[in-house]
Amino acid sequence: MKNKGSLKSNSAVDLFKLIGAYLVVSIHTSIFSSYSDIFNFYFTDVFARLAVYFFFVASAYFFFRGLKFENSKIVKCKENFSKFKKYFFRITLLYVIWSFIYFLSDIPKWYSLGYLTFKNFIGFALSCITNSSHYHLWFLISLVYAVPIMYFLLHYVKLRTFAIISVVIYLVGLLYGSYSFAGMPFESLWNIFGDKFVRMRTVIFNVIPICTFAIFCDKVNLSKKVINVITMVLFLVFSAEVMILNFYSPETASSYSIFTIPAVVFIFLSVRNINISIAHSYILRRLSTIIYCMHPLVIVVLSIFIDGSKLNSLLYFVIISAITTVVGLALVFLNKNVKFFAFLKYAM
Repeated sequence: MKNKGSLKSNSAVDLFKLIGAYLVVSIHTSIFSSYSDIFNFYFTDVFARLAVYFFFVASAYFFFRGLKFENSKIVKCKENFSKFKKYFFRITLLYVIWSFIYFLSDIPKWYSLGYLTFKNFIGFALSCITNSSHYHLWFLISLVYAVPIMYFLLHYVKLRTFAIISVVIYLVGLLYGSYSFAGMPFESLWNIFGDKFVRMRTVIFNVIPICTFAIFCDKVNLSKKVINVITMVLFLVFSAEVMILNFYSPETASSYSIFTIPAVVFIFLSVRNINISIAHSYILRRLSTIIYCMHPLVIVVLSIFIDGSKLNSLLYFVIISAITTVVGLALVFLNKNVKFFAFLKYAM
């Protein structure tokens, strides 16, 4: 049974997941591009980019927190395996459902471009495995890969040892990613790995290290004030690092930076410490998933009627967010109150 403090913590995290979903929408609508390219870059390529990493930390924290550990290893037992199967099935099905939805939405475009061929169908299927079915669904496919790898390895490797290995792996990712301008040997192998298995490379060198340190959140024994101060300092340092790296490696600046992991972990700790209690906060959780997964579809459908590039960018963000939110709330309501729509839970 969860205690009251736990419920408050979950409510705060659910609320910030929803805020994070809107931040992702802001990235894909270039929210402030009508006003300032520099500020829009900072907001969308620095600040908002942390949203998905917050999702990774929250997902890993709550999943691994529910498992039994003994001697810093995951216990081999039916209860743990049952929780793993349930979680793995849920995120995999969520990815498959939204991949199929975007597959259907792509067919008219493929037809108009003459790409409606068997070869293109095979290419889409392979992309679903090696990359992602749609540009924003990389978060889901990364969890599909990262969680099983971590779950099974932590049966045999102690958590602290795994954390050290994760740091080393992340440092390798840094040196071949955002800090590749320093010059590294065997860079061609890194590029080949990325070209053939881009998502697995991200999972190994980025996602797994982030998820690993999420498990240590309960071991941070600091006061709320100290955590908040550290969070502010780390965020400022992270921002400065990404702004500087953007001059050298803009494609990976916000993904592979030294302070990404400490900044996002302490942001999560600060959020978890917020004492709020929201009735039915599961609605926020489900709505955040729908907004994250659905908003590119809304962008595509709206483009049939409106040229988003000709609208004020902030207005465009508000329109996309509003439509997605209304549809999302309707889906949550139908799922909760109409038995026929019970299946919708698998898409949120």
